[in-house]
This record gives sequence, structure tokens and C-alpha cells, in this order.
Amino acid sequence: MPNWCANYTTFRGSKENIEALNNAINKAIERESAERNAQAIHSSDVKEGYFFDLYSNGIEHEELTIFYETKWSPNIDDLAILCKEFGVDAETEFNESGEQVYGTAKLYSDGTYLTEFVEQEFLDLIEYDICTDLYTYNGEDYGVFEEIIDDHYSTWKNNNL
Repeated sequence: MPNWCANYTTFRGSKENIEALNNAINKAIERESAERNAQAIHSSDVKEGYFFDLYSNGIEHEELTIFYETKWSPNIDDLAILCKEFGVDAETEFNESGEQVYGTAKLYSDGTYLTEFVEQEFLDLIEYDICTDLYTYNGEDYGVFEEIIDDHYSTWKNNNL
């Protein structure tokens, strides 16, 4: 059984392109529900993984945000295909806590992208207490692991890399 990678992606582009992408995503959501099987959204071959448990919050101000899961790792190549196919840019955040894969990617309408993974050296500084169900970083307790990354990784990176 795979570990699951949670993905949160926001697409930006022209109203027309975002609406076309939204239609494709809604069709994939309908197929997933009917078939009870993960889906590809783009028309090209799947590179890294299908979209599982796909959810969209709809279009807001020429932006479209989706939430979904992939097996083991983010599907950056598939998102790049989507961006190129629909002429949109995107930003995605992903995390797979079992293997400690955390990061972000910026994707562009030409199909290129820049990915940044959170350094393992930073992740090793975070401790988990099974008794309290809390994570500790730098003497502070957190209930959510990703909150530590959001609040402290940039500063740590600037000071240590």
C-alpha cells in the first residue's frame, strides 16, 4: 500500500483558460466518483501519478484551487502538462509525511517548473512526542507539522544554506 502525498495547487490564468481547466477538472471529479478510481486530467500520458480524491473549490478571481492526493510523491510533471495544455501558471504545495517529502513548485504555461524540497537537515530538527501528540521545534510545541515548515523553514534556510 502506498504512502499518500497531499497536494494543494492553485492555477492562475485568463478567465477563458481557467474555465476550460475547471471544466476538465470537474469531468475528472465526476469520473472518479462514478468509477471509484483516480483520474488523469490532461490528455497526455500520465507521468508521475493520477489525481486521487480530487476536490476543487471552484473559480475565484481567475484562480482555481484543487486539493488531491497522489501515491508516494507529488505529480509535478503531470501538473506541468496541465499548465502547458491549458495555458496557465500554478503554484503547488505537497507533503508526504511517511517519507518526509515536503515542498513547493512553481509551474509555468510553457511547461517548465521550479521545485523546492524542504531540506532533510531542517526536518531532522523537528521532534514528535507520542505522549502529547505534539511536534517540537526550537523549544516551541505545534499540533501540526506543516505549521513548523510554514513558520520557520524560510528563516532556517536563509541562515543555514
